Amino acid sequence: MMKRHWLGALSALLGLAASTTAGEPGGNPLIHQRWFEARTAHFHIFSCGPTQAVARVAARLEQFHDGYSLLAGAQAVASPPIVVMAFPDYASMKPFLPLYQGKPENLAGFFIRGSDENLIALHLSGSGADSLERIFHEYAHLLMRHNAPFWPMWLNEGMAEIYAPFEVIGPYRIRIGKPLNPHLRLLERTPLMPLHKLFAVSRNSPEYNELQHQGVFYAQSWLLAHYLMLGGNPANDWRRTFDKRWLLTFLVRLGISLVVAAGLLLFLIPGIVLLTLFGWAPLRMLLRGDTPLAALRWSQAAMARHWPRIVQAVLAMMLVALAYQMGASWILDRVLPPTDPDLGPGAWLRLRHPAFWVFNLVGGALNLWLSCALLALYHRLETAVAGRP
Repeated sequence: MMKRHWLGALSALLGLAASTTAGEPGGNPLIHQRWFEARTAHFHIFSCGPTQAVARVAARLEQFHDGYSLLAGAQAVASPPIVVMAFPDYASMKPFLPLYQGKPENLAGFFIRGSDENLIALHLSGSGADSLERIFHEYAHLLMRHNAPFWPMWLNEGMAEIYAPFEVIGPYRIRIGKPLNPHLRLLERTPLMPLHKLFAVSRNSPEYNELQHQGVFYAQSWLLAHYLMLGGNPANDWRRTFDKRWLLTFLVRLGISLVVAAGLLLFLIPGIVLLTLFGWAPLRMLLRGDTPLAALRWSQAAMARHWPRIVQAVLAMMLVALAYQMGASWILDRVLPPTDPDLGPGAWLRLRHPAFWVFNLVGGALNLWLSCALLALYHRLETAVAGRP
């Protein structure tokens, strides 16, 4: 049924082309060509061009399909087979191109998405025949259709532009996110859109309806999505960064704890001073990558200038934790069964008592809050040291 439907569509297209060239000698040459169908797992290709060129296009489309499925999963690429109209050259495809201001757009191909059927049109030889960027852009929209209702417009278009320059660079390797030179040139000479305007673009915005996909909205959406997903964003390297820093940070934290503990045991005041001056060094090493000596110096210099407010904040947090521990212990001693062996297996009964687990969960939440509070305090200290408001 699908084959007959699309062969009928092809006949209609050729009939339309013939009508547009009526009166010209010989009419439309496509009518006299021998068309054939080539099928792959996910594409039905109709063409009258060279079979080798059709095979190359089919292979690239299947590679894109398989590459995306490796990244997003098989469910993301599930769709009926896509029909591909592969014209022998640009001149034969030109009558079917979308119009822009009354003239055919200068496109190497186009993709028409429907609710139940999808069509790709491209040409096999001549200028631009090797570029499938526009096809891959629209095909990426089809594959990401489940995200479209939730993603903002800039992210939808930016992600499609990241997949547009898809290429295979080895037997088991693909590359996405290749720099798009037209976007780079445009961004060099055009002011960027304010972020609030970029985020507010919708389907009805004039920036979105640029038929050539060459405006600053598309370029900036690609740039922001590229930054967040692929490059220049330190968050992408957090695991590698953490693996490089955690062991040395742990050793420095252990050393500081031992020194502070010794100071508290032998001389109470020196121990508190050591903790106050150098307590931020491990965080500085883990978050900023400082060497141990540089982190100790930074912590000492920062606390020397801002210690009154920092000490007050830390003491307030410690007071909250201490109050919880004392209150929880008092309540649990009266609620939980006694641990006297003569009265039975009190430890087992305690573990089974709901109050024991409730207070453990609350204690865990309190520890998480204290960690977040200390991290926020550290960032405020960094801001104050840098002299930013």
